[in-house]
Amino acid sequence: MDLEQIYDRFDEEKRLNNGRNSSRVEFLTTTHWIDQRLQPGCRILDIGAGTGAYSLHYAGQGYRVTAVEPVEKHLDILMRHVRPCMDIQPILAEGTDLSQLKEHSYDVVLCLGPLYHLEGEGRRQCIQQAKRLCRPGGSLFFAYLSHDMVFATEAFLHQKEPLRGKNYGPDQRLTPGPFTFLTPPEAVALVEGEGLRVTGHFAADGLAELMGAQMDTWDEAQFQEWMRFHLSICAKPEWLGASNHCVVEAALAE
Repeated sequence: MDLEQIYDRFDEEKRLNNGRNSSRVEFLTTTHWIDQRLQPGCRILDIGAGTGAYSLHYAGQGYRVTAVEPVEKHLDILMRHVRPCMDIQPILAEGTDLSQLKEHSYDVVLCLGPLYHLEGEGRRQCIQQAKRLCRPGGSLFFAYLSHDMVFATEAFLHQKEPLRGKNYGPDQRLTPGPFTFLTPPEAVALVEGEGLRVTGHFAADGLAELMGAQMDTWDEAQFQEWMRFHLSICAKPEWLGASNHCVVEAALAE
């Protein structure tokens, strides 16, 4: 199944910030970490920009953004939301080949979606492209789907007969397609294996999906208290496996 078909089934525009508290956690956590690396005048590359949640957010703050997205309808949606004050360069392309962009052109490189779908050589190519385009001293962010958390969300939220008949153990693997998964150690090894230095690692949404029904009943004060707690613990190693989405932060090796 190609990406166009996948996102005919999954509505990417409504995944983040759809009005429910639980949908805000991933975005707020990820931007909290990105914001710590931004300086005035930074150029941002958003590989796999989707419908533009991060590109539009940062362009709205005055940053120059290049938004790369392989799904044409997503790029169309993104561009419909661009305001005249925003500096966004849209590029319809796969993250595995960005040879049209000049090396070391960006201060912050976001790769917050491509590793959800890529495997093997495709993953390595995407990371190498991000590495090539990041300036020395810049920051890179790679999101991935945490492998073992899928069993919990499937059991509690999606399956009528949860987990029955599964063979569990340290070597259990989900069959890829249409999404692919990594354990936290695998994600670190993948990034380091491409010659990058890991500088951070955090659980982007934590328990937000599992707790969504209750979380969405909270008022703003209750939600902000949860975010304060979540941000205080989301980088603990033991928390990484209990999150659907995780992010590895990296820098060019010195």
